[in-house]
Amino acid sequence: MDPTGVHVWLVDVDDERSVRRSTALLPPAETARLSAVITRDRHRRLGAQAALRILAAEAAGVRPAELLVRREPNGKPFLAHVRGPHISLSHSGRYAGVAVTRTGPVGVDIEEQRPVGHLDGLARTMMSDAEYAWWLTHDEATASESLFRHWTYKEAVLKALGLGLGGGLSSVVCAEDGGGPVLRALPAGAGRATGWTLHDLFRPEQRAAPLPCAVAVGAPDVPLQFHRTSLAELLEPGNGRAHPARDTCRSPASRSLAPPVARSPGHDRSRSFRSRKERVAMSHPMSASYDEASPGAAPVTLFVVPHAGGSGAYYRPWSRWLPAGVRLETLDLPGHSIRIREPLIAEWGPLADDLTAQLRARLSAGSDQIYVLAGHSLGALLAYEMARRMTAVGAPPALLLVSGRNGPAVGLSHRPIHGLADARFLDAVERLGGTPDGALRDPEMLRMYLPLLRADLRLAETYTRPPGPPLDVPIAAFAGRWDQMTDDQGLIAWNRETTASLDLRVLDGSHFFHDSPAFATEARARLERLLPVDQSVASPAPRTVALAETRENAPTGTALQEALDHLQNSSHV
Repeated sequence: MDPTGVHVWLVDVDDERSVRRSTALLPPAETARLSAVITRDRHRRLGAQAALRILAAEAAGVRPAELLVRREPNGKPFLAHVRGPHISLSHSGRYAGVAVTRTGPVGVDIEEQRPVGHLDGLARTMMSDAEYAWWLTHDEATASESLFRHWTYKEAVLKALGLGLGGGLSSVVCAEDGGGPVLRALPAGAGRATGWTLHDLFRPEQRAAPLPCAVAVGAPDVPLQFHRTSLAELLEPGNGRAHPARDTCRSPASRSLAPPVARSPGHDRSRSFRSRKERVAMSHPMSASYDEASPGAAPVTLFVVPHAGGSGAYYRPWSRWLPAGVRLETLDLPGHSIRIREPLIAEWGPLADDLTAQLRARLSAGSDQIYVLAGHSLGALLAYEMARRMTAVGAPPALLLVSGRNGPAVGLSHRPIHGLADARFLDAVERLGGTPDGALRDPEMLRMYLPLLRADLRLAETYTRPPGPPLDVPIAAFAGRWDQMTDDQGLIAWNRETTASLDLRVLDGSHFFHDSPAFATEARARLERLLPVDQSVASPAPRTVALAETRENAPTGTALQEALDHLQNSSHV
């Protein structure tokens, strides 16, 4: 091995037969650890660990079985009993990335490009303000690729530092000046960025790798040698594993890491595509607007509070079916989405106070602006608590729109899961409906997402309704027919929370059903009733759905029928 360079291997591990052969190289404890934690792509991840062991052993001059690989608390591998090279491992899809060097701490990251539901929200989460402004100059065709490439830069640096994602992706600042990535800043206390080398193996000018791939070395001007191989090839004896002959290319040492020309946040905005501008038309730093009109231009403003682990960006498609006179706003929680740099708030009172302050800041001061509070699951409870606070100051919403949650005064429809160990917790989340954007199926995103989701579910599962009178606010409640997180009696309990009307709808779907045409039709009709007569369309009169007729296997006993009869005869409906 070249003692002055860094070697990076991209290994195809999508071969179950080779993986079965390679597991003999792994200590039983390592195999058991991976089998207990990983439920998806298990064979590929086992293959990735075997590839690391083979290549690190070659570099250290020992047999794979003699290699003692330890892990730091953040998961970074290191060689414990030999004065060997620095190593790093990444896995995504069918590939494993392995980096080996003797020049300094190293990190490698590969990211299989995949659809991301909230591209702009992810960009805001992982980028500094300057990086985000630069990213906005990309057109829609290149924005996703650019995001994934920058992701690999940042995570490679954090891996080399031994921080994992604990350092925060936005704390690593990178730029491009036409010749490759340039490291601009490191997390606090990590030293100067000018002492580092950063290589991009997925540059448009030189596609060395078939997917975004970057390597970072804590030493200046380190040359790169890149190799492509497969696990089957690595397992063949006498093939020169340290330097596979197949698909090898060399990269010159990095250039001087001089800072690029600074760009202002508004630089070259003319190239930004319209849908991107709509995503980021931020009228308040803690609230996203998806209507380019000013807040007073629409008669009604719909404020949406996201679900557990969610972001306001998930609700952006609602703007496609909202009535013309309704403007969409979203209110993200601290520590989420565009507020990712803020600490999470783990207590109900302070969190509801925070969101209510956001809401009051968005409402036009001194006006009688009509607004609606909406929320799904955890967001339904938060919207309810906000409605109580706004009522207390004499500014109640015109409507409370809730979905995916039993009434505040009743218990859960499932056993609490927030305290389960990771593997059982993930299985339980999937069983209860998963997440709408597939975050649980993406191992890299899961590492960022899991603590946040667990904290949100702890809030949702430990909520207790504070004493107080019902609201004098109409409530529209929606539920999925097969949602395990709601039940008939729990949905009926929303009737206790209002002295006005309750409209209850049960629609086909499980916990996340908002993309159904039926939801769009019903919610639009309910919102149209808030518009001035000349802007609204005639909508059906309010009605209460007979739950026993709309839920499969719903109980039809006396208690449920009595509850439905009470609702239908009550002055509240």
